[in-house]
Amino acid sequence: MHSIFFSILLFLIFIFLSQKEIALGILVGYGSHLFLDSLTREGIQLLYPLSFRFRGFLKTNGLF
Repeated sequence: MHSIFFSILLFLIFIFLSQKEIALGILVGYGSHLFLDSLTREGIQLLYPLSFRFRGFLKTNGLF
């Protein structure tokens, strides 16, 4: 679910339901979550069907 397509789908569903504030909150919140996850060494598959991973420099699951 760490794909940009999922966040766009959620955004469009709430726009269709005339919930623009919720749609914007989902887009900003989910987008920032994806951005921060892409900074980790494990990275994320932002364009999910494609196998390319966006990887960063932060180590996770450590003491600090």
